[in-house]
This record gives sequence, structure tokens and C-alpha cells, in this order.
Amino acid sequence: MAGYDDLLAKPAPGEKIDFYGTADRKARIWLRPQEAPAEPADADYPFYLNTGRVMEHWHSGTMTMKAPPLKKAVPEAYVEINPKDAAKLGVKSGELVSVTSRRGTLTLKAKV
Repeated sequence: MAGYDDLLAKPAPGEKIDFYGTADRKARIWLRPQEAPAEPADADYPFYLNTGRVMEHWHSGTMTMKAPPLKKAVPEAYVEINPKDAAKLGVKSGELVSVTSRRGTLTLKAKV
């Protein structure tokens, strides 16, 4: 992406980055059996909450939010909502929505 060039690791001339650590430099993917969720959706909590990640931040942004280019790229947390669910709930991108789980409530901007 434009503007990220200064954030990307660049190897020295002739050096190769060994990203996957395999002889053929290809990723290894293991299939695992699907497991039922620990807390299935129900009438009180009808959605599954997945705590996703963005490329720019990790560890909840405790360190990366202090790096100006990273904070500029993604300045705040948000909740992504499927367009069909958003339509049913009357939610539009940019609106503040409250996400409530069995653990608590958080108010964030929506991205539909």
C-alpha cells in the first residue's frame, strides 16, 4: 500500500527473507477438526463475536498506537458488521454501536 514502504522490512541486496522457514519457502497448512463454540449464539446473544486483527496493530495497540504512521493508518478500533445484519439492525457505516457480550459492553464505530 502507498505510504507503508517505510514500514516494510527490506532485505539487503542478495539477501532472501525466510518467512516460512521451510526448504521450499512455502507455507504449511494443517487442517484441524471443527469444534463447536464454547458459547453458542442464543436469543439473548444472537451473534458470534470474533476478535479480529488489523495489519497495523497487535497487542490491542498498546505499543503500535504509539507509532504515528500506524496510528494514522488505523486510528481507532471498530466493529465490522455483515451488510445483511446491519440492514436488519438499521446500522450504517460510521455510526456508533454498542456491542454487548456476556462479558461486557463496548461502543465502537461500525464498518458495514
